Amino acid sequence: MMAYPFKRGRIYYGKVRLDTWARERTFSLHTTDQRVAQSKLQEEVRQLEMEAAGLLAPRTARQAAQKPLGELQAAFLTDL
Repeated sequence: MMAYPFKRGRIYYGKVRLDTWARERTFSLHTTDQRVAQSKLQEEVRQLEMEAAGLLAPRTARQAAQKPLGELQAAFLTDL
């Protein structure tokens, strides 16, 4: 596993590559403070490792579970 924060302009980003991934992923940490960036990156890595191990549902499933059922049903019907 590889994970480290880096600064691009004023904003910190994180690069993460888990052992099961073929490529590394880069994402914004939405902060200008290095200590906050490191903390956010550690939390993100923890969640990604739990998802990879099957201990946590994927992020999209967790986000969908937070939406009201009526909103999900409306989105489903518009896709038909």
